[in-house]
Amino acid sequence: MTSFSDSSEGQAVNDEMVAALQRLNTVIDSIDDLIWVCSPDDFHIIWANKASEDYITSTWGVETSIGFSLHQLNNPLAESTLREIYATVLREGRFSKLCHHLIKDKVLLLTVNLIQSQNRISGICVFARDFTDQYQAEIKLAEKESRYRSVINSMVEGVVFQSHTGEIIEVNPAALAIEGRNSDQMQGKTSDAPEWGAIREDGSPFPGDEHPSMVTLKTGQVLRDVVMGIRRPSGELRWITINTAPVYNDDNNAGHVREVVATFHDITEQKARETELKVSATAFDRSQEAMMITDPRQKILKINEAFTTLTGYTPEEVIGKTPSILSSGKHDHVFYEKMWESLLANRYWQGEIWNVRKNGELYPEWLSITAVLDRDGKVINYVGAFTDLTLQKKAEKQINDLLFYDALTGLANRRLLSSLLLQTLQRDQVAKRGTAVLFINLDQFKSINERFGHIAGDSVLQQLAKRFRMQSKGGDFFARLGNDEFAMILGDLPLGSEKAAIAAEAQARAIHGIVSKPVDVNQLTLHLTCCVGIGLSVDGTMSSDELLRRTDIAMFQAKQKGPNQIHFFDEYMQSQMEQKINLRERLSQAIPSQLQLHYQMQADEHGRCYMVLKHWYDGLIRFAAPFRLHNLSRWLRKVILFFRLVDGCWKPPASKSNGGTSSLNLSI
Repeated sequence: MTSFSDSSEGQAVNDEMVAALQRLNTVIDSIDDLIWVCSPDDFHIIWANKASEDYITSTWGVETSIGFSLHQLNNPLAESTLREIYATVLREGRFSKLCHHLIKDKVLLLTVNLIQSQNRISGICVFARDFTDQYQAEIKLAEKESRYRSVINSMVEGVVFQSHTGEIIEVNPAALAIEGRNSDQMQGKTSDAPEWGAIREDGSPFPGDEHPSMVTLKTGQVLRDVVMGIRRPSGELRWITINTAPVYNDDNNAGHVREVVATFHDITEQKARETELKVSATAFDRSQEAMMITDPRQKILKINEAFTTLTGYTPEEVIGKTPSILSSGKHDHVFYEKMWESLLANRYWQGEIWNVRKNGELYPEWLSITAVLDRDGKVINYVGAFTDLTLQKKAEKQINDLLFYDALTGLANRRLLSSLLLQTLQRDQVAKRGTAVLFINLDQFKSINERFGHIAGDSVLQQLAKRFRMQSKGGDFFARLGNDEFAMILGDLPLGSEKAAIAAEAQARAIHGIVSKPVDVNQLTLHLTCCVGIGLSVDGTMSSDELLRRTDIAMFQAKQKGPNQIHFFDEYMQSQMEQKINLRERLSQAIPSQLQLHYQMQADEHGRCYMVLKHWYDGLIRFAAPFRLHNLSRWLRKVILFFRLVDGCWKPPASKSNGGTSSLNLSI
């Protein structure tokens, strides 16, 4: 018989167990996970918690899942699959896997455990947690991360992520390309590593602790457009500009910096262009050439200092205006049309042009114009560069004067006279007119130099040259040939020897009149005369050299006649001079080897004997009579001939027939 007390204690234990089970059921029912207890042989549900019942009811519309098999609740989960899960549980003790479409389109984290009682499997406990929302969120996050990585990897800018310690944890392909390194060479490195070889723009080292990434890690500060030079492993210097920003532990951008992201792009070519532009700008501003830049409509945009120096215009006075502000008016519209035709066709033009300075002074310049094109070949600017040719023109004139003009009188010299005579002959030949050349030789000019000095003589020549210039007209030219010799070209004469001679003689007498006018020198009044030799080409067919030669002979004839003479070229005189020149040349050749002395005894009225040179044989032509040599007596007295003759004459042949030769004297 059981006592009352025992019965009371048993009831209390039973009540406590019931209460504990109720609490357990309450806890299990409050869990959102789906829990089923299934039989181990056919996976029929023998118990389900409230969450699973509610889930099954809302999904399939049944009141309870008890009595159903798991594969009946979801067709895709075939019984064979459940058997495989069961086999895995038996083999490994449990099964846990994220399963798709286990129940319709849900994603469940399925966990299966065995229920054992007294070493016997009494059931299977299946836990299923709905991971659908989390899985979809992870999918979206993965897609977002994929897009983010695609963006990062496609960027032309380099991107580097660094941890809170400064170590590089991720780089994009652009960063590897700019740095000239692979991923292994960059991963784990810090920005202050010496292998970067970082330098500032001035070439000084860039301290590692001042690297933008390191500064951002320490301060959280966002840095932008920091320029730095880095060395690739090959030693090549590349210039980059860096931006850095911090990544915080939370979304409020507060607290500690977890990472730093650095973006940078290669500005090496840009920096080279900037340097080139600076050099070009400096060259433009400091160029000795005047330069201006215009837009396509020729509006001046910029000028340099040389432009202001050369033209007198300041930038404020010309910017916005066209280069026509410099126009001198010396060029017609045809000149400018040809200039622009060349410029539009060739994108370049250069040539000599006359412009005007601000003060109104005309000046010559050498101008070059270049068209600047864009990538499409369209003109965006014109660049004009020009230099002042004033000094060059003066120098050219000085050189020209030295080459073609007499320095003392400013008249043409012999070289220019020859050129002008050739032109005159050609012109008169076409026009069927005559040409004359007059040589003018001052009489007794040497005495003026000797008596009054060369300065006085120069003054006389200069005054006469001035008179000659005033006398010249049309196609007439005066020239100075030498000390006291002048020449004049007289063109456009009438056809026919007589008419041409009359016109030339009239000009010669006019020259006599010019020269005869008093000349004042050093408070003295001098009276001069001159001889004029005239050579004529009546139809312009005579060569210039021949005409000059004939005029020279005419001058010689005039001088032979006396002072203040006029003489035309004489054919007979020409023949005589040619013979004289020929004789002198042959005698010069005969002296070394061909000269032969012939002696002839002569007696005077008193019976005294003497010997004379009888003949000279040149070995080529004939014996020359002594009287012909006598005409060259002055020339024969040259030293070399003298000694040759003396050497021969002191060896006279012996004469047996006449002893009078013993007292023979030699005279030359």
